[in-house]
Amino acid sequence: MSDRRRWSAFFSLLALGNLVNGIWMLVSPWHWYENLPGRVPDFGPMNEHFVRDIGCVSMLVATLSLRAALDASWRDKTLFVLQLWFAPHAFVHLFDTLRGLVAPEHLFMDLPLVYAPPAMIGLMQLLLRRETSRATALAGAS
Repeated sequence: MSDRRRWSAFFSLLALGNLVNGIWMLVSPWHWYENLPGRVPDFGPMNEHFVRDIGCVSMLVATLSLRAALDASWRDKTLFVLQLWFAPHAFVHLFDTLRGLVAPEHLFMDLPLVYAPPAMIGLMQLLLRRETSRATALAGAS
């Protein structure tokens, strides 16, 4: 698979996952609150408006990711913007877990949906920059 197709696949999967999550949050916030694997109720009482607000963030992430899947010139900036959401979100979860708002098991429970995304986005930022630098060097050598 070419680099171009690999990047399109990555951003397409990111778009799809966030689209599904965003629609779920907007259409059925109570169901999302009660059934997301991360035990959302441990963090506090249900606030339907707030769940829908965060659903809008998921829709934004999906939209940016889809655009980056289709247009390579959007990829670097999209990863930067996504990191502005994913990294602080992970730090808030870590802070709330370490201060005892939720049980320590959340450190592991939140790994796939909270802590892994900013790490993955950071890795993708490094890979994209390396790929861009390599392409620039090759273009300059020709």
